[in-house]
Amino acid sequence: LKYFHAQLGVNGRMTEIAAAIGLAELEQLPGRIEARRRNAAILQQAVGQVPGLLAQKPEPESCHSYHQFSIWVDEANLGLSRDEVASRFEEQGIETAVHYPRPVHLQPFWPRHLTPGPLPVSERLAAGVLSLPVHQYLTEEQLDHMVDVITRLRRRRGPS
Repeated sequence: LKYFHAQLGVNGRMTEIAAAIGLAELEQLPGRIEARRRNAAILQQAVGQVPGLLAQKPEPESCHSYHQFSIWVDEANLGLSRDEVASRFEEQGIETAVHYPRPVHLQPFWPRHLTPGPLPVSERLAAGVLSLPVHQYLTEEQLDHMVDVITRLRRRRGPS
């Protein structure tokens, strides 16, 4: 199961070849991060125009790399669930992902380490989170298409 953790653990091993490739890739990192930031700014502006969608907003003094670009779908305000929004993107050939569908405190390993209890904010956020493509290889045409789909969410609340 994806994003299902029965036990707490880490795999921190790296081969020498992987390390060498990683070091070579580090030279490309600043340009890739800048492209992701540029893409995120375009998406943030579009999402900000749609009541019921919220984009992540890093602190001004932070230096976000935008490994993911997550939005939160407020179903009551938008009139569409997170899954319905994901379907609208999928219908237009845009892949989305859910990072992460299950809050940490609901993972099977958690009750063994902490007294379980409801965390309604975490649960509500996990139910509405959706990640959009933000990678550095997005073309201007792809970004424009994503902005168009986001804009249509505002105009077409309810069934397609």
